[in-house]
Amino acid sequence: MPQFNDYRHILSALLENRFIVAVVSSCFCLVVFFWVLFVKRYYSPVRTKILIVGRSGEDEQPGSGKTTLYHVLRTGKVPKFHSVTSMVPNEGTFIPQGSKSLKEMNFVDFPGNERMRVELEEQILQAKVVVYVLDLSKLQTDLRKEAISLFEIFKLLKKRNRKAIPVLVFCNKVDLCENVELDKVKNLLGDEIMKYQRELASAGGENVMLATNRDSLFACSQYVVTFESGSAAQGLVAPVIQFLERI
Repeated sequence: MPQFNDYRHILSALLENRFIVAVVSSCFCLVVFFWVLFVKRYYSPVRTKILIVGRSGEDEQPGSGKTTLYHVLRTGKVPKFHSVTSMVPNEGTFIPQGSKSLKEMNFVDFPGNERMRVELEEQILQAKVVVYVLDLSKLQTDLRKEAISLFEIFKLLKKRNRKAIPVLVFCNKVDLCENVELDKVKNLLGDEIMKYQRELASAGGENVMLATNRDSLFACSQYVVTFESGSAAQGLVAPVIQFLERI
């Protein structure tokens, strides 16, 4: 029955073609799915978090004051307790106390533990603003540590591949210091970071060059840095609020 055989061949060809089409369609859908995930992770313009970062305390010594700043912004009051180094972020959505123009914002007080680098990178990808809290009272003794910490933040920001994000270096504990000059602080940190990246490069490190000079270190296509001073423990956080109001 030649006619029946012809139909059978046609049917087999259709089924074979359907299988090929199904495979191609499935592969295409997978490619689109992973592409959407990639774009959402690295290029999405929606950024809502105000990320508060900085070094944690060492040997039971106080940290930079991240958690104190977070609570003052949230409640308008200095907490009576002494914060303990934690591995869990504080997160909340609120209008910063003392602001007359800001709307609700999502704040994240992120631990400074080095073991949380992967989680920190995820948070930076979702950040609208980064506030780096610097303990100004220990800058002379901890300059290298602060420079390395800030270097790591800048390096993560370089991965964002999108428009510049505002970064505030909040020089905290100004009440414990004398004659604070923000330009001097900026220059000290900048010089130390440049020195550190040169050391990494000479040791054979890859992808360690953030900038070729101090000016481009603090202002590039991925981030722009502003320096302000205050004291979270004294409730002097107006410079932080004013910075948020400007962005």
